Amino acid sequence: MSKGVCLVIGGTGGIGQAIAEHLAQRNYTVIVAARNISKGNEIVERIKSAEGKASFLPCDLSNEFSIRELHAEVFLLHGRVDVAINAAGISMPSGKIADAPVATFQAIMDINVTAVFISMQEQLRIMLGQTPRKGHIINIASIWGSAGLPFNANFCASKHALIGLTKTAALEYASEDISVCAVAPGAIPTGMTEKCHRQGAKLGREWGKVVEDMPKQYPVGRYGSPEDVAKAVAYLIESDWSTGTILTIDGGWSAGSSLLHATGT
Repeated sequence: MSKGVCLVIGGTGGIGQAIAEHLAQRNYTVIVAARNISKGNEIVERIKSAEGKASFLPCDLSNEFSIRELHAEVFLLHGRVDVAINAAGISMPSGKIADAPVATFQAIMDINVTAVFISMQEQLRIMLGQTPRKGHIINIASIWGSAGLPFNANFCASKHALIGLTKTAALEYASEDISVCAVAPGAIPTGMTEKCHRQGAKLGREWGKVVEDMPKQYPVGRYGSPEDVAKAVAYLIESDWSTGTILTIDGGWSAGSSLLHATGT
């Protein structure tokens, strides 16, 4: 028996795919939503081949109508949303703030913040109207939502905003039995991460040094994996008393980041 309907927006990215597959294994009926139709259908077939329940719906997060249309379609097909995962996001190094293009800053805010805001509006409206009135919304943030990262003011600003949005929604809807949380992972090697590093290489040696030193800052000695994030998401879904929680999973980075930076270890 299905545990409920789970919408994974950004379900074709490395983290989104891992979340979709992990929750399908836990008996959720998963809707994978993204712009990449072929990849989305491929993921759905992977889930079905493992005896999971899944479907794909296209969505362009740069288009407000497309986002609202997605949620209308989900409601039409399933009549409810028990879990919503907002996993889509983009990143592109922009250089130092004085030199950063405003267009790049705006593009990242549009996807990482505005699209999530619109998605949450629709998710909350569905959850408030369903019986029983209950739901979980989980946003994928970042450790850079509570810290700074040189040459990435746009990405850091977007994740700070996302954490603020998450906490505010949690307070507004706690009494409605709707929990709103976020997972804030450290560096996770995905296609987006690799693309970001390639773009950053154009900024020269300074950015290269940031990337080179990054793994050394994790006490466990490795990057995280998309599956690590998926397990954290599953934990938050099962934790009924958690709302407004920003669950950091970063291999110990935040436990002693100041000391690590100071010592260079």
